[in-house]
Amino acid sequence: MKNTYTPLLVISLFILACNSPAGNNNSKAADSANVFNDTAVVTNDDNELSPSSSEESSYAKIVKLDYQENAEILNILPLLPDSSMGTWKWEKNERSAMVNSLINTGQFLDTTENYNTITKLTPNYFQTQVVDGLWSASLYKIAEHNFVVITSDVAGDGYFNNAYQVIGKEIKELQMSDLFGKDPEHLLLRITNEGCRKLILDNSLRNYDFSDSLLVRISSSYFTKKDNGDCLVGNELIYKFNRSTKKFDFLKTHWRSSE
Repeated sequence: MKNTYTPLLVISLFILACNSPAGNNNSKAADSANVFNDTAVVTNDDNELSPSSSEESSYAKIVKLDYQENAEILNILPLLPDSSMGTWKWEKNERSAMVNSLINTGQFLDTTENYNTITKLTPNYFQTQVVDGLWSASLYKIAEHNFVVITSDVAGDGYFNNAYQVIGKEIKELQMSDLFGKDPEHLLLRITNEGCRKLILDNSLRNYDFSDSLLVRISSSYFTKKDNGDCLVGNELIYKFNRSTKKFDFLKTHWRSSE
């Protein structure tokens, strides 16, 4: 009888071993590993969350700039008052964080797509695009750590220029009329009769180019030599910065092409 039941006993013990708690635990551990791998969040080179994440994708772009080459204009940005950015918002702490990141790493992280996108940077000029508008800051050097700074805020509802003198970290507001004189557009007049004066008053100069380290160009694409040459001697004024007087001297006017 022993010989008859011995094979059955061995088979029974084998089946019990397969159904033991240790075997179930190993199976569950394998299942857990598979679940973890399926739900892991992976970031790509653009720092955007992968589609497998349940979180909403966010924009992030690394912007590299040469801080040493452009230190003077970049260091001015955190000093400017919020009023120099009347049509949009760029907090001082955000400007400081950007400059500090550039000092330490030569780059910063842009997290706002199509908003505050730097389009031009030179040692004396900073320009950024804000949605469909432009904002810029320009340096005109008087002496070491002493500058005239002009900001230009161009938006759909107009343009807003502000001027400051920055000495070290001290900043004081200036009047544009003190720098360029009152009503500079009158320098365009060939004839000073009422009709020509009204033409100037109704169509003020709206295009300002502060990108040069010495020259400023103020113009209007509305005026043309063909249509307005009888009243005007040009449609653009050119000024040059005078370090001694800390003002801009009028150089000339001419007809600028509308191209």
